[in-house]
Amino acid sequence: MAKDDPLYQSGFPNPDRLGFIPLRHGSGQELDTAEIDTAARIIGTPTKYVDSAGYEQEIIAAAVEGGEGRIAYVQCRAREAANGFVDINFYIHLRDSDGKDSAWPIESYNPYFGCDVGFIGWIDRALLVIYREKHDTYVCRVRPGESPIFRKIADDWVINDRILGYWDWQETSVSRLSLPALLPLEPISQEQAKAQSVLPSKSW
Repeated sequence: MAKDDPLYQSGFPNPDRLGFIPLRHGSGQELDTAEIDTAARIIGTPTKYVDSAGYEQEIIAAAVEGGEGRIAYVQCRAREAANGFVDINFYIHLRDSDGKDSAWPIESYNPYFGCDVGFIGWIDRALLVIYREKHDTYVCRVRPGESPIFRKIADDWVINDRILGYWDWQETSVSRLSLPALLPLEPISQEQAKAQSVLPSKSW
């Protein structure tokens, strides 16, 4: 272990610095690192760096909105104090085409345990981010000029045709939210969900 090794890597605690901290990977696919590189280039920062206050900064997910030039990204900000305390949080950023940047911390039981982003993207000018923290999975919606809305969903989820389907723990029906409104829809059977391509895999 080297003290200059990062505290967090891609949203997960570095076991060589912080010990083994379990954070189960959520649903979703591996994020597009090209989007992260593009966002960092437009913003004018490296994807990973240490700022003047000694905080490690890393963009762990990003989505560039082509129509109006908005950029969204999730950034990890962490610093270890001399007494071993780790000041850590994850922020969802929304940057307008004119360069104005707004940021909000994620909903989390404790960001020390990390943040696994499974989806980030734009639907109808709304940013959607799905991530897993220590205990739960959340979907977050941000629209320009509005504060973010967070909805707790479940670890096993899938998106198709503006519908988010997910398994609640030990349920036999699939819960659904419309996107980007995040309005609840009637649960449907496993057979119906499969026919509509909104049947998530199960981890339980």
